Amino acid sequence: MNILACGFVYNEMDILPYLLKHYKSQGVEVFIFDNFSDDGTWEYLQDNKIECERISSDGKMSTIQFFKKMIAKWKEIKPAWCIYLDADEFPLTFQFSSLKDLIEDRDRKGFNVITQTRINFRPTGSEDFSKGDPREIYRYYFIAPPDGTGHPQCDRIFKYSDDNLLIAGGHSVGRHNKRASVEFLDNPIFHYSMRENAKEKTLQRFNRRNKDEETVKLNWNTHYKKYIEKDVWVWNKDELKDMENPEDVLCKIRNKQTMKRYPYGILGPASIPKIADGILDEFFQITKQLKIRACLAYGLCLGFIRDGAYIEGDNDLDVVVVSNGEEKIKLIDALKKNGFNQGRSFSPPYNNTHFHKERILVDIYFREPKRFYSNFDSVQYKGKTYPTPNPVKEYLTTCYANWQIKEDKATRYYDG
Repeated sequence: MNILACGFVYNEMDILPYLLKHYKSQGVEVFIFDNFSDDGTWEYLQDNKIECERISSDGKMSTIQFFKKMIAKWKEIKPAWCIYLDADEFPLTFQFSSLKDLIEDRDRKGFNVITQTRINFRPTGSEDFSKGDPREIYRYYFIAPPDGTGHPQCDRIFKYSDDNLLIAGGHSVGRHNKRASVEFLDNPIFHYSMRENAKEKTLQRFNRRNKDEETVKLNWNTHYKKYIEKDVWVWNKDELKDMENPEDVLCKIRNKQTMKRYPYGILGPASIPKIADGILDEFFQITKQLKIRACLAYGLCLGFIRDGAYIEGDNDLDVVVVSNGEEKIKLIDALKKNGFNQGRSFSPPYNNTHFHKERILVDIYFREPKRFYSNFDSVQYKGKTYPTPNPVKEYLTTCYANWQIKEDKATRYYDG
């Protein structure tokens, strides 16, 4: 499924790199309209080969003009689904492994709009802005402000239609025949409108907004005026919710869903590659000592062959151990003696067992010595040789549709 996020930006270098990385990890294509930024935004987009176009609005926040540009781009590309990208918003899913998975699920169920709740994060004076990524900086939030300076829900994600797109205000580009899947806190939008230098940026946006007659006439973006009148740029954390508080509802949802994908407190190998490298090498040292045949498998094999790296978002190290039964017992005993913690085991046809160490999960699949596992192929990774199924490209074609394309999803098979 092709999903295209379109948005316009002006001087967003403090947040844009993290937002673009987020969309890439979610299986979403991006097109950016830059409104003649002068903070390096345009140069960043070009240097990183992001699909983009520069448009002038004579120093005005011409929201209608920007919307028309986005709609024209969607009509040109004709993606299956569209996302209205706002530079300070991260659409998330805790329920699925990616936005793409969420959208595909809602599409199968007949929805054409996804309505998400916005989580509005605010600075409290204790933030470490050197971290860069706003998701690592902010923890205090509210959902629906009592003074009406925000929108608690937004229709940012919607199914494409040639003749049915419409502009529905500053926080919604949607559909006429709307069939919305109303999401709750398990699939929210994290909103970071108040960041470092919030006052300066808000004044700038309000001045640009006031220069555009159409935006003023439509009474859009009036929340800037309310913030300026209140003149509060640092919030009292006691008046906000704390996402790091174990009793907080958002914290509970996030932790519950994260545990499904990242059990045992693990982290994805791509997030801690040096540790993952060490665990992988230790595993193969143990199998070599035991004279047990093992090789890379599934996502780990795919990442090393296609990308020369761990896949972003993959949660484990997949390996196959060739075993008729006795090898499995010997290996499990040896792994435990070397500090690996045993997790869940799964019955045939999966026939795999979890082991984890230093927050890295090794997912071991026990297979008979036939088909791809009778002899091994190999791949080079960081100057070392690792065994793979043989022939490895045929194996990857069996496991994945169009495995050379990063956006394609895995289809696991059983080798019998």
